[in-house]
Amino acid sequence: MGGTFNNMSSLVASVKRDISKAVNLIDVKGEAALHENTWAYYTSQPDKYIRTGALGNTPRSSGVTSSGNTWELELYLDDSYRYSTGTWDMKTVLDAANNGALVGSGGFWEQSKEDIERIVNETLSQFFRG
Repeated sequence: MGGTFNNMSSLVASVKRDISKAVNLIDVKGEAALHENTWAYYTSQPDKYIRTGALGNTPRSSGVTSSGNTWELELYLDDSYRYSTGTWDMKTVLDAANNGALVGSGGFWEQSKEDIERIVNETLSQFFRG
């Protein structure tokens, strides 16, 4: 944000444009972090089954919505995702995998939350310096 503003409405419009840009950038970078962290789970191949990659396909974004002075965005792992070879539902798979109960690198949800918090802070500081 920059420039000279002759009235409050032009200042507010500029702030809203920058918030919209920032939140959209957070959306893209945050979903990319979710994908990176869930795919990092697949660090080893189990002996007894072939991986389907279903867990790595669960990251989702609600997309950015705005109304007035409010912007919303939800980044999440889709526990309703279906895959053909599994006997567990995806919520059970996500919980077990994240908690290290399956062959792979657990902790991907905690890592994703940390990454998204960092992305939010870095992105907002790029647009709004104090």
